Amino acid sequence: MSSPTLLTLIDGVEQLETYFGQYLPQLCVAALAPIGIFIFMAFLDLPLAGAMFGFAIFTLMAPAAFHRWDRAAAQARQRSYSDYGAEFLDSVQGLGTLKSFGQSGARAAELTVKAHDLFRRTMWVLATNSLSRGITDGGIALGAALALGIGAWRVVEGEIGIGVLLIVLMMGVELFRPMRDLRILLHQGMLGQSAAEGLFDLLGQKPLVRDAEPEEGTEVELEPSLRFEGVNFSYPGGRKPAHRDLSIEIKAGERIGIVGPSGCGKSSIVRLALRLYDPDSGRVSLGGKDLRSLSFAQIRGHFAVVHQDTYLFHGTAEENIRFGKPDATPDELEAA
Repeated sequence: MSSPTLLTLIDGVEQLETYFGQYLPQLCVAALAPIGIFIFMAFLDLPLAGAMFGFAIFTLMAPAAFHRWDRAAAQARQRSYSDYGAEFLDSVQGLGTLKSFGQSGARAAELTVKAHDLFRRTMWVLATNSLSRGITDGGIALGAALALGIGAWRVVEGEIGIGVLLIVLMMGVELFRPMRDLRILLHQGMLGQSAAEGLFDLLGQKPLVRDAEPEEGTEVELEPSLRFEGVNFSYPGGRKPAHRDLSIEIKAGERIGIVGPSGCGKSSIVRLALRLYDPDSGRVSLGGKDLRSLSFAQIRGHFAVVHQDTYLFHGTAEENIRFGKPDATPDELEAA
């Protein structure tokens, strides 16, 4: 998995946790609480309640006018963070190589440029968020001042008592409190939305190799023979082909070894045989059947693989062994 993809997954999930755990619940409270408080206040004094409720709706809806700016800024910041994080991770992991070739200074300069871009975009997100907060604070202040003015005038005119005014003003504090709390989470809300879009883009990517529907009659055991016929293959984004016109045949019962320097394509042969990739041209067949006509289960059920770097999944040794054969008997497990 590439570094940008890994960072998108990690940062995206963390941002979504805040989005669903804090921002959305507070948004629901900010939308529903004013309605309930308004109904209660309307029984005491409808004009005063209406004025406060109107500003409450304005305070809740006005920041949406800047939603497009907030969203664009958050998306740009997310892309910049992924680029910088990927470069930084690669630099740390390959620090020894960079020093060996005298490129640590040049890589540090590249990271400085990307870090400055990330800083600039982060500050722009904070700026648009501060503007939305300013609108919220302004709406709260104007609503409270208007309610106080209308209430004082109605008390002077004798239309309501001072007790009603005090109750309405005290309830007005609770009317605006959810909006005041929501403004603190607006920044996390924008970051959560941009993180979700990044995850949706990642989940929406189409696989390079798609599973095939099993052909009729392929349920039987295939002959354990493997053939590469005029295979040309390059990795996605690769600078040079891994194989050019590769043609080999491994017959049933044969035992062969493929040797060569690092990068000559030994591992690529295994990946093509397992159909982790499809050749750009040519044909790979198992038991005389083109791999593209066989399902993943049919192909990989005929292979036993021991990787150069062994990875143990979380769990017991038995659970790891059973990845190779989930229905293995106790005797088979012991033998393995």
